[in-house]
Amino acid sequence: MLRAVALALLLLWCPQDTKVQELRIPYKVTDANHIMIRCKVNDKGPFNFIVDTGAPALFLTTATAKEIGVEEKDKWGKVEKLEVEGGALLKDVRARIEDPFQLQGMASMGIKLHGIVGYNVLARYKMDILLTRRYMIWTPLDYNPPDPPDAKELFGDQNVDTTQQKQMEQLAKMMAQLMGNANQKVEPRGWLGFEVENLDGDVIVSAVYEKCPADAAGLKKGDVITAFKGKAVTVAALLKTAVAAGEEVVVKVKRGDEEKEITIRAERGL
Repeated sequence: MLRAVALALLLLWCPQDTKVQELRIPYKVTDANHIMIRCKVNDKGPFNFIVDTGAPALFLTTATAKEIGVEEKDKWGKVEKLEVEGGALLKDVRARIEDPFQLQGMASMGIKLHGIVGYNVLARYKMDILLTRRYMIWTPLDYNPPDPPDAKELFGDQNVDTTQQKQMEQLAKMMAQLMGNANQKVEPRGWLGFEVENLDGDVIVSAVYEKCPADAAGLKKGDVITAFKGKAVTVAALLKTAVAAGEEVVVKVKRGDEEKEITIRAERGL
């Protein structure tokens, strides 16, 4: 009897073997050494966001919020759907609609950004970041962070002296001039919307994102890529060739016994 009770207590105490899906979130490190990811907001985008563990909330620039159609009240709005490239999906996220000096400063350095992913998004995940790798690992947590505080509580009176902010913006512009990027013409990189991997000597399409250029063009998961932009492909890394937004890219693939040429028109991306 005692053994049965002890066994029951042990089973109650031991955690259940529930496997939580780990999400691979691709990112790019900007010239200013910020982690930048791509997100779709309310099914529009993709947009470029920096990951900032010190930011108290999700931020949208005023221009981005207007483009998406997010209604603003006292500089706050609600994002009905936030999709992070790599599989993270959140709904009904409160967002601060503003142009922080960090984003303005990086814009002067030629870095196009649409917002910041902060605490009320990041706190939902355990994050594994290794900056020598091309992706982060986000593990979903059973945690819903509280909404960010009211605007005045968080940011204070909007009419207070903004000397420090102006100084920071000026400093960022000076850094851009020192880096030689102040007058550089910025061309947005293209986004095709698929991933590849090496498998048994072939370059295989490992994922195709829904409603993206590759999906619209007919590329399928499992296709074997034999040529990209007119060059034979044997290593997945060779597909990292820069693509311009609006560029039409010809991809040759094998699908079973069939060979195809697929033309993908790149969208605006990183």
